[in-house]
Amino acid sequence: TIIENMNEAILIVDNADRIMYANNKFCQLVDYTFPEIEGKFAHDLFLDGISYKELIGQVIEEQKRNNSSQYETELKTKSGKKIWVLMNGSPYLDKKGGIIGSIGGHTNITHLKELEKSLAYSNFKLKEAQAIAHLGSWEVNLTTGNARWSEESLRIYGLPPENGEQTFSSWLSFIHPDDLERVITENQKAL
Repeated sequence: TIIENMNEAILIVDNADRIMYANNKFCQLVDYTFPEIEGKFAHDLFLDGISYKELIGQVIEEQKRNNSSQYETELKTKSGKKIWVLMNGSPYLDKKGGIIGSIGGHTNITHLKELEKSLAYSNFKLKEAQAIAHLGSWEVNLTTGNARWSEESLRIYGLPPENGEQTFSSWLSFIHPDDLERVITENQKAL
């Protein structure tokens, strides 16, 4: 009753990755009824491709050592739609403590993966726009005084891309001596 009423999608497989149990939440997640998936290989059913088989192999090996594990992976629903899940796996033990399979909690993180992809695209477009305009940017931590420079800012100042972390002092070293006092004064006003 507890497992059936959880918000977590639960799947239990044996050591060969055959499905022994799935709660209603898991069945809803993948659009199957339990009788449709019972006894089938989870890796064949939920994702085509070797990556999921390798993942399940890693999970099973971890669990043979009685370790829990956490992975992000993509599952395929009955209709073929792909969804991202955060899978938390733990060994499934018999009454004597022997490992007879694994219990996986699956949380749908598709919306997070879509946001991650959108953010990566936005960052790519920002870098591209800065390079085209030959205009850099930076952000400063007012507590530490450290600044993170964009790749284009680094190019403008002739610094390699791995030098993205700069200090206020390092930035001041680029200011012409005749302008230094005014720059420091204006910076203090801004702070």
